[in-house]
Amino acid sequence: MGYLVFFIGLFLLSSALNVVGIADILSTNLSALASYQGFFHIFMLWITAILTAIFGAVSTVAVLIPIIRTITMDYGTPLDIWWAISIGASFGGSITITGDATNMVGFGMMEKYMKARVTYFEFLRFSLPPALIALVGGTIYSSQIRILAVRLLVHLHRFDSAFRKHCVFSGKIGIRSPSLS
Repeated sequence: MGYLVFFIGLFLLSSALNVVGIADILSTNLSALASYQGFFHIFMLWITAILTAIFGAVSTVAVLIPIIRTITMDYGTPLDIWWAISIGASFGGSITITGDATNMVGFGMMEKYMKARVTYFEFLRFSLPPALIALVGGTIYSSQIRILAVRLLVHLHRFDSAFRKHCVFSGKIGIRSPSLS
């Protein structure tokens, strides 16, 4: 029953942040960082991870959805920002007991069946190193996705330019590909 009340409180918190207008204030302030897209992706990954460790993955992402949606629509941030948020929420949730529902369930089962008492900081001591390693890997992955996407766009543009040079343009027929003979 306690976990249900906990999750209800988390959803109420995220709804309150949206209703009060804090989400709008945050999106306006974060829009200055959105122009530096590589940094913005890494920043959002780590902020999401930290907030997820404190508040939980579901409520953190629920608060971030309207903020990021506003930034992507108003300021042209690419949609791959959602990958950074997903990585941050997934790995950040494993840092603390309250960060993810599976941590709470596993913690409760360990106390019930193994009769072992683990404090919050003992859990943190064992969960923080692998989570940090995973977040560093996620940071590298997120930055590489940006680099690969830019390279792919450059290659597609070059291919398109080369293809257009080899095509025959005609007002009646349109674009024809060169013959393969």
